[in-house]
Amino acid sequence: DASVMSFTAGSYSSYVQVRGSVPLYWSQDISTMMPKPPITLDQADPFAHVAALHFDQMLQRFGSPIIILNLVKEREKRKHERILSEELVAAVMYLNQFLPPEHTIIYIPWDMAKYTKSKLCNVLDRLNVIAESVVKKTGFFVNRPDSYCSILRPDEK
Repeated sequence: DASVMSFTAGSYSSYVQVRGSVPLYWSQDISTMMPKPPITLDQADPFAHVAALHFDQMLQRFGSPIIILNLVKEREKRKHERILSEELVAAVMYLNQFLPPEHTIIYIPWDMAKYTKSKLCNVLDRLNVIAESVVKKTGFFVNRPDSYCSILRPDEK
């Protein structure tokens, strides 16, 4: 978990994000001296059981929406990290069919490595756009002595 908190003269605010691994049965053999050991899917999970448990825990602990920002490489000469992305997308699509619209998992793929290589694009500008849209969906907590309402309304700027 990563929690951003700010304290100023009796006021405080909080925003939580969680950095994690892909909730699948996967591994890499780290005993080899390869810079990028192959990724292995260790067990088939056609009903996304592992992802369901993970996202259920997230929902119970933090509520919705759950937003995934996937920074995994999408374009590779040899399929490597993309294996995980493909399985994660399939799991999210499978799980979302059982969730009510207000609790569907939002999936944002962004190949940051590819974006970084482009001379025409500014990574921080793109991250700012993503962050702004995410905060509008999630809101954040604010408490101060003169505050009567501590909810950022998604439809307000």
